[in-house]
Amino acid sequence: MAIQGPMTGIRVIEMGNQVAPATCTRMMADLGADVIKVENTTGGDTFRAWPRMLGAPIKDDCNPVFDNLNANKRSVSIDMKTEEGKAIMEELLKTADVFITNVRTKGLKKMGLDYDAIKLRFPKLVMGQVGAYGSEGLESWKPGYDSTAFWARSGFMSNLVVDRPGESQAYPIALPMGVGDIACAMALMAGCNAALLKARETGVGDYIEVPLYGTGIYMCNLLICGTQFAYQYPRTRYGSTPFGSPFLCKDGRWFLPQLVQQVVCQAAVGIAQRHGAHVVQRRGEVLHPKVEQLL
Repeated sequence: MAIQGPMTGIRVIEMGNQVAPATCTRMMADLGADVIKVENTTGGDTFRAWPRMLGAPIKDDCNPVFDNLNANKRSVSIDMKTEEGKAIMEELLKTADVFITNVRTKGLKKMGLDYDAIKLRFPKLVMGQVGAYGSEGLESWKPGYDSTAFWARSGFMSNLVVDRPGESQAYPIALPMGVGDIACAMALMAGCNAALLKARETGVGDYIEVPLYGTGIYMCNLLICGTQFAYQYPRTRYGSTPFGSPFLCKDGRWFLPQLVQQVVCQAAVGIAQRHGAHVVQRRGEVLHPKVEQLL
């Protein structure tokens, strides 16, 4: 049964591999879009086999990790190296409103599917593309992954390090898989839906590009801006304020407070002092009357 939602009546063609494009179109499908996933004829999307790294099944009738990103879609296998395959893809794009891919532009040009070529044949089509480093600059359209372009190269990973007193070298945490891809997918869906509104009003499509590297930098924007002033980046647990850092409890579980209002912070100080903590009060600091009752 087709899903009825705000994107009902919109047809999306997806041609890509792995997490980002599939997540973008899965969200579109959940909103009612008719998504057709185009895969190659030599094994399909490489993400079909990837879940074995998690110990998950990858059978034709049981591949839950792959299905998580590809539910509510139709699919077809096309050999884009043949003229017949290219003709089939052309017919699909004639009926489409959106084309989503993470194939690099060099590969798209070989198939005649880069945006410069597509917009001449389908001027109303919206094209969304996820890449590693963007289409401009010295590293444009180099290959990259979530772990490298988003986490490592952007600096996002720098503030997620583990350190212990007395150790000379902090080390990065184990990366949560797919987070950068999913962040790009959300941005891509937002951009493509905005372009769809424009296309409906003007009859002119658009090209939406979302690089992993640029998305990682954008998600660090508060940290980056802060370093121009007093913020030290990267910052670890031992160099952070106690009102926003994790603490290991006696039961072995971690507790993360988040205190932002002065009166709440002062109250926390009072409670800490009652339990034997040594707290230095800043000169001239006036305590809230309710906090004084705790001291």
